[in-house]
Amino acid sequence: METPFRSQGTVLAVERAAVLLKRLAQRKRPIGVRELARQTGYSPATVQKLLNALAAQGLVHQDPKTKQYALGLEAFRIGVAFLRGLDLPRVAYPVLERLVAQTQESAYLSLLTPDRRRCVFVAKVECDHLLRWTAELGAWRPLNCTADGKAILACLPDDHLRYLQEHGEFHKVTSRSITDPERLKAEIERVRRQGYATSDEEFAEGVRSVAAPVLDYTGAVRGAVSVAGPKLRMPDARWAELGRTVRRAGEALSRALGYDDPEGFYAPSPSEADDGEGEGEREGGEGP
Repeated sequence: METPFRSQGTVLAVERAAVLLKRLAQRKRPIGVRELARQTGYSPATVQKLLNALAAQGLVHQDPKTKQYALGLEAFRIGVAFLRGLDLPRVAYPVLERLVAQTQESAYLSLLTPDRRRCVFVAKVECDHLLRWTAELGAWRPLNCTADGKAILACLPDDHLRYLQEHGEFHKVTSRSITDPERLKAEIERVRRQGYATSDEEFAEGVRSVAAPVLDYTGAVRGAVSVAGPKLRMPDARWAELGRTVRRAGEALSRALGYDDPEGFYAPSPSEADDGEGEGEREGGEGP
């Protein structure tokens, strides 16, 4: 039977090995022992010993020429096994439930369709208000006139707007729907700056919504998370508060999918100025 001291030492070694694996996963290039030691605060001897053990299991690989380390094939296989068993709607439900508790409005998860022209609702948690906006699971929505769609567009190349226009996907659903390419491009830039998208009666009269994108481990956009409700309960003064709350939900769900890009959409703190300026003029919330 192991002594408590040895057991604690083993746990510490496992924790340190996990720290090294996560550090390697964050890098795009191999790294040497001394640099890993500097970044983690471990001694070079400890780092080398841990890397040797990880390499023996195929979790890290050492370049024979540079002597630097990167993740190994077994680490990739573990990641693939995780993704294979990942059920995004199931993973999203706790996030959606928390959103409803925080905002008192219905929350939704939409996914980008394979042709990248629309988004489709795949999960929802409804609020308790008798007066509420609701959308059926499986219902599709345009990208140009919904908060979900604009959140998704903010993570796609700018020329995707031309692709949508060429395929007749600029939908005029209400008088407030944005169908002008230049105006929509400016709107998408604003989404990128402030970190969340809004839609103000652009898909349904009297309904507003706020959304943030959901990104996966490759940095690709998968869909969006959103809240939607009657305009009377989502006045201009709530835009920033709702935006920050939905953004946190989008980031949490993205992290659950392995997203970890320090320079991507969820880079630290979007401009506070964007959170507070011009709330009454924003193109805010549709029904999803």
